[in-house]
Amino acid sequence: SFTVMIACIAPLQEYAEDNASTLTYATLARKVPNVPAVNLDPRQAAIEDLKHTVDALGQRLALAEQFILESTGATFDPQQVREPRAARGVRELVASVSRRTSR
Repeated sequence: SFTVMIACIAPLQEYAEDNASTLTYATLARKVPNVPAVNLDPRQAAIEDLKHTVDALGQRLALAEQFILESTGATFDPQQVREPRAARGVRELVASVSRRTSR
């Protein structure tokens, strides 16, 4: 991010003191740090963090399931698997929080 400052000075000798003051101020203003920051809602940031965590855990679970299937030689039928109660609760909680924050 860049900040531009235009210092106007006059070429006449009678404005020499004003010109010096303007240039001194411009030099001091140039040294002021300018660090842009993104303003995030803390709740929205927490929700995004939780979504990333859920995605990462889902990927780890998929890798673990694949490893187990390859190790045991078993087959996997998704129709026979019930969603665990805890997973349903987490999914409902994330949906509920998302609905509240989108209002």
